[in-house]
Amino acid sequence: MEIAILVAAVAFFPGVAGYAWAIGWLPVYSAVCHFNKVFGHEINPDGYRIYLLDRGCDVDAAIRNVLAGSRFAAGPDKVDADGIVDIYHRRRPAARGDELLALDLVQKKFKEFATSTAGANSCTADSKYCVPEASDENFISRWTDAYLSYVQSQFRYTAMDGADYIVSLLQMGLTARVIIALCYLTATVLVVGRFVSYVIRRCTVSRKKAKGGHE
Repeated sequence: MEIAILVAAVAFFPGVAGYAWAIGWLPVYSAVCHFNKVFGHEINPDGYRIYLLDRGCDVDAAIRNVLAGSRFAAGPDKVDADGIVDIYHRRRPAARGDELLALDLVQKKFKEFATSTAGANSCTADSKYCVPEASDENFISRWTDAYLSYVQSQFRYTAMDGADYIVSLLQMGLTARVIIALCYLTATVLVVGRFVSYVIRRCTVSRKKAKGGHE
């Protein structure tokens, strides 16, 4: 039974952590990017996803940043960044092949953390599970690398899924937003309450020990 629990924990930990990441950062995202409309319906999935990936609050700016650091910024493959922004938001269709390639790059990067180095091996950003290329390392090292790759991809996948789900709840109406805000407030009060209780207990124990030492 203990082995089964351990295996389940190892398998499901990345997914649970991803959803927890999406849930935990929503108040911060709301305060940083939508301070005057915390938990408002203006929050959109794209904006929250890129924030979780450390790409800022502005989707259009994130698209331009991705293109600015790519081969599409200059040379024969250069594309109009504003045009790619319009294509991304489906304001107009792509007119040329290089625009489609640039859009594909943006969509790929929007599945990776801003500091990610995905693509250095056979694992890709949109792979739900992948195993790095074989090396001369021992069996344990290879499977450790495989598990770390699994952790990264699953964490990223569930964090993005969680972002979509949470934002969809916010867009259901005022009642849903109030309920979500109350849930976060309750969780905050419980966490703060437990921390304060812990501090009080520690202070009480320290005082008792100090008194005992002086007797």
